[in-house]
Amino acid sequence: MKHPMTIVKDFRTKVFNMLEEYDNKPLNLLIAGGSVLYCLEHPQVLNLNTKQWNIYFCDERITTNPEDLNYVQAALFHSNTSAKMHILCEENKQEYIDVYKKIDLCFMGIGNDGHIASIFPNSSILDSENLLEQINNSPKPPPHRITVTIKFLNGIKKIFFLLPMVGGKKKSISKPHSSILERLKTEYEVFYQG
Repeated sequence: MKHPMTIVKDFRTKVFNMLEEYDNKPLNLLIAGGSVLYCLEHPQVLNLNTKQWNIYFCDERITTNPEDLNYVQAALFHSNTSAKMHILCEENKQEYIDVYKKIDLCFMGIGNDGHIASIFPNSSILDSENLLEQINNSPKPPPHRITVTIKFLNGIKKIFFLLPMVGGKKKSISKPHSSILERLKTEYEVFYQG
């Protein structure tokens, strides 16, 4: 299976062009937080008919600080759409189980340690048979999180990893950690800033 790496000059335009294919069509979109959200914030999204879109999150922090939550940080992107946002939390787990193998587009980032979502290198959840896992020992704060698992990700046709510059610096990593990669069986492509 090929895993191409593509140089991208303008992440917002690249991602918008992919989203545009779902103008006035159903879309189940799975997104990460952080720099991925920046890539989604193209002003032309306002011109798309997004009434049939559903937005899901790869992971979510369990915290009392709302600013730390991916769905709060996604507010700008969401406000430019008519999409239904599905918050990843204990109460909504069934919504995520129901969309297993039905994700149309997936945009994720890769942490400097090679983690994706809240799946960290050599984590005890790497071989989980569940679609979602709650973790209480994240090496990156906050420690409590809920995340899709590798099993969930392997049900997606293709994952797009977005690696834009952050703070004017290129990421030093270009793929997930080997402990994750050896279990990730789905097709993926890495977009990085050139």
